[in-house]
Amino acid sequence: MGPSVSEFINESSGKLRVERFFELISGLRNFNNTDQKVIIKELELVMKAMDKNELEGALTVGVFELMIFEEMSKKEGKSERLLIDLCECYYLLSDDNINEKMAPSITSCLLKVASNEERSINIQKEVEMALLALSEGSRGTLVKGSQPLEEMIDIIYHHNDHRNLTQLAFQSAWRFMINNWHRNSNSQIVVVASMIFLTVVKRELKELIKCVDWKREDEGREKIRSEPKATQMIIRWLDVLGNFFIMCDKWDDDFNEVVRFVVELFRTARDNEQEISEMCTHALKMLARSKNSSVDIFEKCGVSEMISQEINCRDSNDKITENCTVILLLISAKSKDKADNDTKVEKSEDGSKEDN
Repeated sequence: MGPSVSEFINESSGKLRVERFFELISGLRNFNNTDQKVIIKELELVMKAMDKNELEGALTVGVFELMIFEEMSKKEGKSERLLIDLCECYYLLSDDNINEKMAPSITSCLLKVASNEERSINIQKEVEMALLALSEGSRGTLVKGSQPLEEMIDIIYHHNDHRNLTQLAFQSAWRFMINNWHRNSNSQIVVVASMIFLTVVKRELKELIKCVDWKREDEGREKIRSEPKATQMIIRWLDVLGNFFIMCDKWDDDFNEVVRFVVELFRTARDNEQEISEMCTHALKMLARSKNSSVDIFEKCGVSEMISQEINCRDSNDKITENCTVILLLISAKSKDKADNDTKVEKSEDGSKEDN
C-alpha cells in the first residue's frame, strides 16, 4: 500500500507543496460542492504541512488577483460567494499593492455585501468582513467618483438609526470614508459626513474607554485586565482620527473639543496603555502636519504644554518622545511662518501709511 495523501504531502519538498497548493486553489471553482469539499480537505493538509516561508510564498496578491479577474470575466456560472471571498482576501492581503483597474469592481462587489440590512448573526458577520476588507483596501487605493461614498454614508446612517453594525464594522465604514473623501472634498456627501464625524468619534471613544482599566497596579492589588477588543478599537479610531486631522480644513469649537479630548486621553493612558498613548501622539502629529492647522490650535487645546512635558520627562528613544519631538518641530515651523507673515503685513501697513 502506498503512502496516504497526508503522508505524501508531509514528505514532499516545499516546492512541490507550493505547486500543489496552486493547483488545488486554481481548480477549486471548477468542481461541484461535493468535490470542492474533498479539495478543501487536501488544501488544509497542504497548508498544515507548509512552513511559514512556503505559506507566505503561496498566498501572494498575484494569486488572488488572477483568480478574481477570471471569476469576474465569467459570464455564466459565476460563484458569487467565491468572488466575494476572493475580493475580501485580496484587499486584506494586498497591503498597498492594489490593481487600480480591478479596484472599482472589487469595491462595488464588497459594497453590495456591506449594504445588506438584515439583522441575522451570519449576515452581520458577512457585512463586518466586507467593511473590514474595504477599510483595509482603502489604504492602498482611492475610489473614483462619489457613488461609493454615497453608498457608505447610507450604511452609516442606517446604523445610526437601527444599530445593525458591530463596533468593528462601524469603525471600518468610517475608515473607508475618511481615507477616500479628500478626492471628493467639495461634494455635499463629504461636507455632511465631516460635520458628523467628530461627534461620532468622540461618542465611540467615550464608550470604549469605559472598558479599559486606566489605574496603575497598586501594591497588593492585581491589575484588572483591560478588554483587549476595546483597546484595539480605541487605537483604530485614533488612526482614523489622525487621517481626518491631516485632511481637515475647517476648524471650529467641535474640532477643538476633540483635540482636547485626545490630549486628555493621552494623559489618562500614558502610565498604563502604551499603544493608546502612542496613537494619541500619532494623531496629534498628523494634525501638526496638516497645512491648514494653525499654531493657535496647539496652544488653545493644550497640545504644546503636553508635548513639552513629555519631551522633558521621557526616554529619548521612546516612540512617544519621537512623535512629540516631531510635533514640536512642526509647531515651531508654523510659528516661524506666522511670525514672518505678521512681519510682512506690518511692513505692508507701514508702507501704506507712508504713502498716505
